[in-house]
Formats: sequence, C-alpha cells, structure tokens
Amino acid sequence: MSISLKSEDGDVRVNDIIADPNDIFENSPAACPITAQDAFQETFKETFKDPKQAQSAWIKAMVARLSEHKRYPGNRQAPSGEIRIEFSIDRDGHLVSTAVKQSSGDPAFDTAAQCMVERSNPLPPPPPSMDPGAKVVRLTLPVNFRDHRNMIPSR
Repeated sequence: MSISLKSEDGDVRVNDIIADPNDIFENSPAACPITAQDAFQETFKETFKDPKQAQSAWIKAMVARLSEHKRYPGNRQAPSGEIRIEFSIDRDGHLVSTAVKQSSGDPAFDTAAQCMVERSNPLPPPPPSMDPGAKVVRLTLPVNFRDHRNMIPSR
C-alpha cells in the first residue's frame, strides 16, 4: 500500500507495504479494539514539538494502523488492484466519511480498501500542525493489492 496524504501543505508519500494474499478476509469488517488512543495523543503532543517531526510520526502511525487492518480479498476477479480511497477523520482520529475516489474495476478490491479504513477506526489523531483550525482532516490514499505468490524474485 502506498499512502499519499493530501493536505493544504501538499502531498506526502510513504513506501509500499504489501498485503499478504494468504490473509484472506470475509467482506464483513471485524470490530477492532481501541488501543490507548488518549495515551497516544498525549505522548504525541509531548514528544513532537516540531511540526515536521509530528507530521512524519503521524504518517508512520497511520501506515502502521492501516497496515494492521489490510486484508487481501478472497473473492477478487483479478490478482491485483489499485484503488484511490478518500476518507476524513476528526481531530480525535475517528472516521467521519470514506469513499472510493477511483475504482480498481474489481468490487472486491474496492470493498477491501474501504473495510481496511473502517476496521482501522479510530486512527491516530492528526497532530495540531496538520490543517490547523480544521475540525476534519481529509486524506486521499492509493491502496495497492498485489498477489506476490506467482512473481519471479528480482536479483
């Protein structure tokens, strides 16, 4: 998965993280436990006073959280797919909205990308330096699903 976060400050790109095709999921999102959200926010504020460090740390936390909940769909039509998904979170990291902005052409991949975001709720709260004053932060995310089981390793 390659993440491109859109904000008023511009784009930020994070390296690919691949979903394991052996991690097949059913289309019903599983409930995810809330993991020390308040503690994270307090530590985040105290540790990262510099806005660039805060945004970099937040992006890493977002990638980690989303990666935990990415599942390769079992009922797909193609071995791979790329989806552009847009979602909004409030200042506490709670999901406000999600929508497929560009379909992969395969409903299984589109659903898997949306379910990944929904299962990741709540997400790490954005740092105060990210879109200051905004009640909601909107993100655009390209999500790549690739089946690497039949690929020839590069040398």
